[in-house]
Amino acid sequence: ELHTIFYIVWLVAEIVLMLHMSGTFLAGKPRQWKFWLYTAVCLFGAGLHAMTMLVMVLQNRPKVDWYFKEGGLASPVQLAVVWIDARTGTSLWGWIPIMFYRVLFSEGTGIRVRLSLERSEGDLGRVQPGLWLGRAWMCIATILALGGIFTPMWLEDDTTLFRLAGAMRSKPFGYIAAPAFLAAVVFLAASIALTVVQQRLLDGKTSWPLVWVGMAWSFSTFGCLLIVLEEERFTQYFFLASCISAAVWILILTSLRDRFQMGTAYVSVMVFVLLAVVYVKFWLLYYVYLALLISVRYVSVHESEMFLCVSKIEDPNEYVPLGSK
Repeated sequence: ELHTIFYIVWLVAEIVLMLHMSGTFLAGKPRQWKFWLYTAVCLFGAGLHAMTMLVMVLQNRPKVDWYFKEGGLASPVQLAVVWIDARTGTSLWGWIPIMFYRVLFSEGTGIRVRLSLERSEGDLGRVQPGLWLGRAWMCIATILALGGIFTPMWLEDDTTLFRLAGAMRSKPFGYIAAPAFLAAVVFLAASIALTVVQQRLLDGKTSWPLVWVGMAWSFSTFGCLLIVLEEERFTQYFFLASCISAAVWILILTSLRDRFQMGTAYVSVMVFVLLAVVYVKFWLLYYVYLALLISVRYVSVHESEMFLCVSKIEDPNEYVPLGSK
């Protein structure tokens, strides 16, 4: 039920964002009937979808006991919401249109995001991908470390390869740990992307192995979140894929930055500790491995900083494909 409430909050946030974007970025611009029709579809789909989820949360019985059953719902409003949802199918598609609402903007409403290695007028501040990467792993390590506090019997859980992660199945720790882990994975993906951009600025070309391995690292780490499913027994493969892709990514990055020996030493220690975790199963080794995750910033950091500048596009001719020079 708590996860469904989080989902409802997300839908409401999407509606608020849509209203804010339509009132701020599209103010004073002519709007065709197609725009108003799509807006109505977004509000109807997301709104009814959220109300249907709310009706389900409010019931204290399984869905099969009240869904379109005589006397199943006492409130005529709840009955009307469920009836309209069943006839329109908003439970399936209600969240989709509002997700694409943000791409409706006309020319002249876009922004330009510029990252450079040199400071210039109008910069919003510094961007340090290595520091971001270390903090992303610090968030993941903190979540896993807290699992050992909130779950007394975690060391006896043999359903997962990294036993501390099994704590995310426990309640109420999992209600907070799972969303926090998801946010940390998004943070990790952003820091990997920024590191790729920084390396492109340093070398003058894109390192595609760094891109593809970074994507594998992000997606495999995201797959580890499925450990919250009580009956699953496959997230250990996501965990292994995450560890392998992280090690390969670090080796690629350090080779590009003339720190291959440091990267090799770091990966060797990480592999040694991970093997000890799997086979020895001593509780302190789990926390040693988490400490290694946090220290990745000292391996991946670069002396050069990036500077961020965001500006509005005034001339439609200034639009260029993403990733072009």
